[in-house]
Amino acid sequence: MHHTLAFVCIANLLLAGGTAAAADLHVAPGGGPGTFATIGAAVDAAEPGDRIFVAAGDYFEGFTVSKSLAILAEPGAALHQPSLEEPRPLLITELKPEDRVVISGLAFRGPTEAVGPDFEFTSIRALNNKGSIVLHALDIQPGHFHGLRVQSSTDVLLLDSALSGSSAADGCVTFVRPLVHLIGSTLYVANSDIQAASAASDTSPCPFAVGGIALFANYSKVVLFHTALAGGEGTQAPSGTLIPGSAITVSNTQVELRSSVARGGDGAAGTSAPGAIGAGVSGKSVLLVSQGSAVIGGSFGDGSSVTHPYFLMPGSTASATFVLYPRLEFESSGPAAGKLGQPLHLGLKGHPGDSHYLFLAPHLATGIEIPGVSGEFLLALDGLRCLARVQLDGAGDGAFDTSVPNDPALVGLTAFLQTFAPFGPTPAFGNAVLLPITG
Repeated sequence: MHHTLAFVCIANLLLAGGTAAAADLHVAPGGGPGTFATIGAAVDAAEPGDRIFVAAGDYFEGFTVSKSLAILAEPGAALHQPSLEEPRPLLITELKPEDRVVISGLAFRGPTEAVGPDFEFTSIRALNNKGSIVLHALDIQPGHFHGLRVQSSTDVLLLDSALSGSSAADGCVTFVRPLVHLIGSTLYVANSDIQAASAASDTSPCPFAVGGIALFANYSKVVLFHTALAGGEGTQAPSGTLIPGSAITVSNTQVELRSSVARGGDGAAGTSAPGAIGAGVSGKSVLLVSQGSAVIGGSFGDGSSVTHPYFLMPGSTASATFVLYPRLEFESSGPAAGKLGQPLHLGLKGHPGDSHYLFLAPHLATGIEIPGVSGEFLLALDGLRCLARVQLDGAGDGAFDTSVPNDPALVGLTAFLQTFAPFGPTPAFGNAVLLPITG
């Protein structure tokens, strides 16, 4: 595999592959000729591989996706929880290994009412999936509930997204759910921000409340790339000083931070209350912290010191490694779509002097690890192409000036780009970026 990828680029080998053009469905509030009024109705009508374009507006619904689809939303498209009596998430479930689901651009808004700890709500839930799920450019604000809950799903990628919790509600919110909750799953997060809810509002009547956790995982694997996680802050309420939350709490899980920061919530401002730990690690867990990453305890409320970053139970380890993971990004704000044959301009930051190859594939695959190479290769070999090679300068900077392959088989696909540095002092895979392709 190591030498095969390099050979693909060096020889400019194009592997066979292709997908039939997908149909396009459209959704807008109120519907109209040839347009669905709800996203759920379009999902039900779609055939596997179709694309659903969602116009700006408010959608009060939940729905289920169990087939290959791309749901691409315009700015201003928001999915709201319709009612507390019948909470419904966006549920992605029972995907087969060949299935790929992409959700891009949607905003999610959860309930804000104060409810008891038995009430459960999740903006996005992935359950029992063997295919790939890509969540791109999402703005998830679930209130004091789960933003993303993943169970028994082998390949979930969260890109360029923001998740923020809130405990502001009429009444006492004693129990804030973890923003991201994993059980028996694999999650990759890149270029995202995850900010858990504070313990409560400063006017809360709660006698006791704990700030939210940004990431909670059990029997899982999590890779964080250029991502910030923060536990919920403590607060000073009329009833007392409420407790901040950690950034990460895991059991029997491997978490790797690549150019990422996890920080526990700060103690209540203006008090001597301590901040939260950055990471609580128990069971047979491993926490790997790469160069450019950090796990930090929250500060005391009076700013006098910082809480220790880790709490480790027997059988768990936390270690710092020294690998500089390359970062790939569009040099502009990023194209909404790539047109066949049109230029692509991407910037790359990594280890000085390393040579990187840029790959494009029509979909993702389960991450591939190679001994001696840091990170994982996320692209599928079916349809893989090598687009360009670049050598980083003495400051570790480089740029790819290439173009979208002029191949009609790519039209309608959401392709992915990733870099690979097979040689040099720090062989590594970079992050994946997403590129919808149009004709």
